[in-house]
Amino acid sequence: AHELVMTPGARTRRNAAARPLVSLIWPPASPDGYTLIVDARVEHDNAGTDSSEFLVVRPTSGVLHRPATTTTTSDSHTSCGADCVPILGNEPRPSAAERARPQ
Repeated sequence: AHELVMTPGARTRRNAAARPLVSLIWPPASPDGYTLIVDARVEHDNAGTDSSEFLVVRPTSGVLHRPATTTTTSDSHTSCGADCVPILGNEPRPSAAERARPQ
């Protein structure tokens, strides 16, 4: 399992306790590169040394995303209308139109 372990500040610790579902975003390294977007769940780990509290961030899904261009729209791996490449998670997410349809 993948995880990111960090020692947060007080505000981040409070935010994580109140809202454990987070999205992390890493910008592209180049103007035409992909943005990495990762959805995750934050868990507390009090087993650290010096009685410090660690946060464990466990990814649940992720995607490499960049805005579509005329050359990338037809090559998209998803229905999001942009150039997206899912990298985590097993289930494709429904499009906005699919979510809006009555069940």
